[in-house]
Amino acid sequence: MTAAAPEVNPSAVPDGIRQRSYRAYLQRLAESPTARDWWSAVILTAGSQAQAELYREQIRHRSERGYLPRNVSWHIVPDSASAPEGRHIGSGGATLRALEVLGKSDPAWWRIGRASCRERV
Repeated sequence: MTAAAPEVNPSAVPDGIRQRSYRAYLQRLAESPTARDWWSAVILTAGSQAQAELYREQIRHRSERGYLPRNVSWHIVPDSASAPEGRHIGSGGATLRALEVLGKSDPAWWRIGRASCRERV
């Protein structure tokens, strides 16, 4: 006796996920009214100032060609920006530094985010 093969949800198959994601991406680029919300800010942490410059160049290049959604605030935060020369602050410090950069660039987000966190505690 053989067991019946389990039914596979086509939308859960990697190709289905990839296709849905790509369609959603194209809708965001076209600013379609049916497009799902996207992030208002993206923060990338970089291991060095040189890596941060490469990230900035890639973002500028892709933005100019229309490969990235508009109305997104991009922040590149190098690991060593606030550390003594040659020292790295690591992933925990980079996360705190990224939040600091976002808080300074969008104080309203910072107040709302902090209030939201206090409500959960």
